[in-house]
Amino acid sequence: NDYADFANAGYKLCNGGWFGDFETYKVVDKATQETIIRYLDNIIVSPNININNVWLGEEDLTDHRPLCANITIN
Repeated sequence: NDYADFANAGYKLCNGGWFGDFETYKVVDKATQETIIRYLDNIIVSPNININNVWLGEEDLTDHRPLCANITIN
């Protein structure tokens, strides 16, 4: 996991953390017509910030879906 160093250092992750995994990259390979799904994008916050909610924004804006979060700074 590319984000393991952040998690091990005490940072909080919006994607792949407590709120689950979010498919932020989903495209169809033109050559094979295979759907490619990746969990690429993340929001990483310091320990003094609470993540209250995480969701995906509209998917038709780009090839990456926006990862959104509601946070509270302590």
